[in-house]
Amino acid sequence: MRKFTNQRISKGNYKSTKYEVKISKRLVSILRHNAKKMNIKMDPRGFVKVNDLLKRNEFRNLDHNAIKHIVETNDKQRLSLKHEGNELLIRANQGHSMHIENLALKPILKGDNFDNVIHGTYLKAWKSAIKKEGLSRMNRMHIHFAIGEPGERGVISGMRSSCQVMIYLNLDLALNDGLTFFLSENNVILTEGDKDGFVRPKYFQKVIDRKSRRCLLAQ
Repeated sequence: MRKFTNQRISKGNYKSTKYEVKISKRLVSILRHNAKKMNIKMDPRGFVKVNDLLKRNEFRNLDHNAIKHIVETNDKQRLSLKHEGNELLIRANQGHSMHIENLALKPILKGDNFDNVIHGTYLKAWKSAIKKEGLSRMNRMHIHFAIGEPGERGVISGMRSSCQVMIYLNLDLALNDGLTFFLSENNVILTEGDKDGFVRPKYFQKVIDRKSRRCLLAQ
């Protein structure tokens, strides 16, 4: 593994190196899914000590400054840092398959502040299951929605750029029916879905093929 080289950056014209992207993805994977399996201690808010990560052989070339650099330049802002005493802590902002008791999520009580709430998926998934059954949180804590299309102002996360299908949510209808929604620190809308972990098709406002802009479903 090559040595990490910290460098000063200018916002807006910096692009992460392949190595930094690789490390970022690995950190996200550990903090979302694998920390407990790897016996890395995690607090109820999903934070782990950066020092505990740096003890691992795969991160032997990193230090606190490198971790800060990777977090600050992550284009999706999937990670966050905080200081507690002399310790630097890190966590994933959302996307956990492990149960986290106290993520920093803001409850959404009405949909007025969100013009578009969109879940990105793929044609195969849409045709095989989602069209009939709805969106499932599967093994994760939440189903994710972006607050617009990729590239729009303020939209930094919540949907993969490769998604082929965009499902627009009728947020007010879902809220009125008792589904709960939250806003993460990086502006991703999250929900556990109904009692079975689904957001059913009745809450789909419209569904669009992202490339052709063809409407696949309209309520």
